[in-house]
Amino acid sequence: MAACTAAPEPKPDKNALDVKITGVELFRIDVNSRGPWLIVRLQTDAGVTGLGDASHSGKGDPAYAKVEEYVEFLKGRSVFDLKAFRAHARAQLPGR
Repeated sequence: MAACTAAPEPKPDKNALDVKITGVELFRIDVNSRGPWLIVRLQTDAGVTGLGDASHSGKGDPAYAKVEEYVEFLKGRSVFDLKAFRAHARAQLPGR
């Protein structure tokens, strides 16, 4: 019986780290009295599109306005710049 061997781990694509956010679209969907759903679509210079949910319970207008502000911060940044994304979001929290 032949021994099983794992396939070699692929090398990371160094060009992937350069993928930048080029566009952001927000979709507000009024669904019920708890508040709207807020769907976010990101586009990149590599042609990759991502969808996310920024919804929460309660009034949607303040959240929508805050996400609109955050969109400007995202544009032109690497999709992998997670530390900067989190730091910027935390700095927006009340009491910070």
